[in-house]
Amino acid sequence: MIDHELFHRIADEDCAIVRTKLAESSLAERTSFRNIGVGERDLSSLHALTGSDRVPVLLTPTGVLSGATQILRYLEGYSQNGIS
Repeated sequence: MIDHELFHRIADEDCAIVRTKLAESSLAERTSFRNIGVGERDLSSLHALTGSDRVPVLLTPTGVLSGATQILRYLEGYSQNGIS
């Protein structure tokens, strides 16, 4: 069951770190990975979907996490406690 969605950019360093950590976690099989372009239309769409216009953004069952720091903290808590 997919219940998480990661919005990222391939060329972004913070996104690469988050993608790697997420891919290594048990949460990977529950996550849809969506590459976002850099154009104004892409950013507007991202903002409409998530409320954020910067990547990485992770949609979880309980909310939106924006930025690598928040997402990495969530992944750490998930791996330690099995939270979702």
